[in-house]
Order: sequence, then structure tokens, then C-alpha cells
Amino acid sequence: MVRNLPCRRQQAALSSGQALLAPPKKLEYSYQPRWQVEYSLLCSILTAVTECFDSLRLVALFLTHYSIGERGLIMGLHYIGFILPLLILLPNLLFILFAPRYVPPSITAPPVVFTILERAGQITCFTLPILFGHRIAVQPITSLSWLMLICLIFYYMCWVRYYRSGRLFTMLFNPLGPLHLPMAIFPVLYFSLLALWIESLLFAAAAVVFAIGHLAVSWNTYKQIR
Repeated sequence: MVRNLPCRRQQAALSSGQALLAPPKKLEYSYQPRWQVEYSLLCSILTAVTECFDSLRLVALFLTHYSIGERGLIMGLHYIGFILPLLILLPNLLFILFAPRYVPPSITAPPVVFTILERAGQITCFTLPILFGHRIAVQPITSLSWLMLICLIFYYMCWVRYYRSGRLFTMLFNPLGPLHLPMAIFPVLYFSLLALWIESLLFAAAAVVFAIGHLAVSWNTYKQIR
């Protein structure tokens, strides 16, 4: 058996060499005529174009719906136009008189672009209702106006919590239940609902600018003090 061992090794090496020298197996391809390939490609392109037009149709319907209301957006002063932004502004005026306590000294400012967006959004959101107060006054009371009232109530609840805490700075950013940054979110929702209520793209654009800036600035402070 010891004498046959090299022979077996030689046979194993020979068989492995034959396996390496054997020609590779040919891959089998499923042949499709050229017209079938072109037809499948054309169907894919038509499907993508159809989906694109469906999306554009929805956007067009949205813009048409709101442009109808935008054409009726005529300037006119009304006391309602002064009251709506004042309801959000009033707690902030008290905030200037009664400044927060224990403000951390090491809070870094956010990028200046967010501060600019926040200020621009605040100015437009507080000014537009005054300029177009008559348009707001003629709107019927709907579920959107009731949602605005609910946002306002929760916003005032947050301010009451802040003053009851002894004006602690951290209470300006503490969550309200599962909702983070409630004192930043409720004003944004308030003006967004106002834009939906009167169906105005101009008001909606102002609310979006305010939301981007205000939420970014508030989040920058919140992540540093939590």
C-alpha cells in the first residue's frame, strides 16, 4: 500500500490538471429578437412618462385650486387681521419684559441663513394677515379655523408652564408629552393652517419660510441644552 501511494497522487494530480485544461462550459443565453427588446424599452419609457404626467396633473390641479383663491386675495384692512397675529405675538412681547433665567452662556448661534429665514418668515406671517384682513374676515368658520384655535390653546399652555417654572430658559424648549419643541411647532402650525383656511399660496410660502428658519434655530438651541 505504501508503494501505491505516489501513483495515487500522480493520478489525482493528472485528473485535476485535466479538469483545469477542460474547456469551459458555454453559457446559455436566452435570445430575444431585437423588436422585443425595443418594444420592452418603449413600454418602460411610456410608463415613466405616464407616471410623470399623472404627477404633473395633480400638481396642476393643486395650483389651479389655490390660484382661484389667490385671484380673490385683495388687500383690505380688518380688525380680525390684527387680532390673529397679535394672539401669537402677545406672549412674545411679555417674554421681552420678563426675560428667561439661567440662560446657558455657551450656546452657539445657528448658521446665519436660518436666522435670516426666521426673521423674514416672522415679518411676513405677522404682516400678511394685517394687509389682507378683509379676506380673512369673510372666510366661513371651518375645521381649519378650529384647529388654529387648538394650536393657540396649546401654545398658551406652554407659556403658562414657562412662567410657572420661574421663567427657566430650558422650559422654552422642553417637550410637551411626546411632542418636541412645542413652542416652535405650534406657531408654525397656526400660520400654516391660516394659509390653508384662506387658500392662499402667498400665506403658505410665508409659513414655509417661517417654519424652516424657526424650527432650525429652535432645534439648534434644543440640542445644546438637552
